[in-house]
Amino acid sequence: MRNIFMEDKIINNNEISFQIARTFRSVNKSIMSNLKEKFSSLGITGSQGMVIGLIIHNDELTVGDISNKMGLSISTVSGIIDRLEKNGLVERNRSKTDRRVVKVSLSSKCESMVKSKHDIIESHLEKSIKFANEEQLQKIMIGLETLESVINNNREKENSK
Repeated sequence: MRNIFMEDKIINNNEISFQIARTFRSVNKSIMSNLKEKFSSLGITGSQGMVIGLIIHNDELTVGDISNKMGLSISTVSGIIDRLEKNGLVERNRSKTDRRVVKVSLSSKCESMVKSKHDIIESHLEKSIKFANEEQLQKIMIGLETLESVINNNREKENSK
């Protein structure tokens, strides 16, 4: 077991992993709760709102692109898009140059909803980070990227055994 010095205290791996998990869970809960609250007034889920947000910022995306950006499986994203399409909020369009490629874009119904509800759709996280300075944002990104790297490296080591 390894000990870590933080703020003149010695913290062991079990304590630090618990603190990381607790903090991560708290941040995630706050973000998801806010998304659920905001998007439920529009009749969509948080995940559906995130897909719509990605398409808003990228015009159109493939299911694979959305999957990569959200960190979800292609089948999960396809299900989310199926429900959005059923509700007339997105459209699937085949590429004119490569018929195998299907791009997802907002429907005109969704575009008018987005324009009328922009403040609701704007992400809680996006609003929150407006108040962070550049140094804080860099620390957040470095910390999250480091955590992701540590977790992925550990997964690779376990899979190679």
